[in-house]
Amino acid sequence: MPVRIRALFYISLAHMHYKNPSPDYSQAVQYLDKYIAAESDNEDIDGIVAWKSAVQALDSSLREYAKLEKSYAELKQQYDRANKKINDLGQVIEKQKKRNRKPERSN
Repeated sequence: MPVRIRALFYISLAHMHYKNPSPDYSQAVQYLDKYIAAESDNEDIDGIVAWKSAVQALDSSLREYAKLEKSYAELKQQYDRANKKINDLGQVIEKQKKRNRKPERSN
């Protein structure tokens, strides 16, 4: 196997290695695609294709998780703002009730 083709496989492994502090699964998939295209006659290619599918699924799940996390943060901000408005309105209502309870002064 030529060194350049083998390097594609090892670069993909480096991108998804568990000790990599910032793994890039989409890059790993791209390098695996290049490797699979160059080494389609390799006897272990079926296992590598299965591995690529697993990494793609993981990448998709992580991207979806990030989107959901962002949506959650936005919804939480909206909820907190609405809650603050409700509390502010509650205070205004209480002030109005106190004003209404006070007897009016006669002149």
